[in-house]
Amino acid sequence: MSGIVFDTAAVLGWIHNHPYPQGIYWSFVEHGGIVVIPAAVLAAAEATERNRDALAVLLDAPHTLVSVLDRAAAADLGALLRRRVHSDQADMLITAAHAITEATSRGWYVLTDRAELLTQIDPKVLFDTLP
Repeated sequence: MSGIVFDTAAVLGWIHNHPYPQGIYWSFVEHGGIVVIPAAVLAAAEATERNRDALAVLLDAPHTLVSVLDRAAAADLGALLRRRVHSDQADMLITAAHAITEATSRGWYVLTDRAELLTQIDPKVLFDTLP
């Protein structure tokens, strides 16, 4: 099975009908793929987005998977950030780290607008940059 991980900008872009995240999403749907939205990314989108109806459509779609941020996932995020950033920056990088760990554990790409930051945290992360 194939898929892609949406970072915060990709989720917000999809909600606002931006062509690129919409096209990526529907391409994966058409081919039976999965779009993963990490729980930390979803929380960031929820904090800034007022269009709850569009967000609900994305989240309720059968090809969308919201990944959990449980104890094991939190430990993985913490370990990744400890290796790459100063501890005083960790709280603002949680969404990036969650997108990275979800993508690298699956061997999938992250659709993002902050590829430089993601590769600073983990140089092995695969990414597709939003235009």
